[in-house]
Amino acid sequence: GGGGFFVPLLVLIVGFDVHASTALSQACLAGGSITATAYSVQAAHPSGKGPLIDWNLLVITSPPLLLGSLCGSFLNKWIPDIGI
Repeated sequence: GGGGFFVPLLVLIVGFDVHASTALSQACLAGGSITATAYSVQAAHPSGKGPLIDWNLLVITSPPLLLGSLCGSFLNKWIPDIGI
């Protein structure tokens, strides 16, 4: 997703700590994701049959993704910098 690029960049060049860099990298990636989603919602599948986004797959995969994100954010808060 880009976190492997943004986190070291923010730590080494900007001087943020690892926890702040992780959160800020997620915010940076969210902006790109929102833009890509806005484009993809309007686009059609290359075959011309239906939308580009598979909404059924989205409904199935979103709940586990959200659960994993919540677990990761709690772990990020509790694990010391050296563990991340």
